[in-house]
Amino acid sequence: MIVEFVILAVWFWAFLWAYSHYNYKVNPKTKFKKTFYRDLLLAITLLLPVILILF
Repeated sequence: MIVEFVILAVWFWAFLWAYSHYNYKVNPKTKFKKTFYRDLLLAITLLLPVILILF
């Protein structure tokens, strides 16, 4: 039960972080790393609820 709470808390933080950066206008000078990690976090955010349901 504690593990599920931690996973849910991490998912909630990741969701808020991704949502706050989703509408951020990309600067032409922005490096590829920022968008890559943002998209990766968005993908993880979408996958975590599925993993949570499976467990």
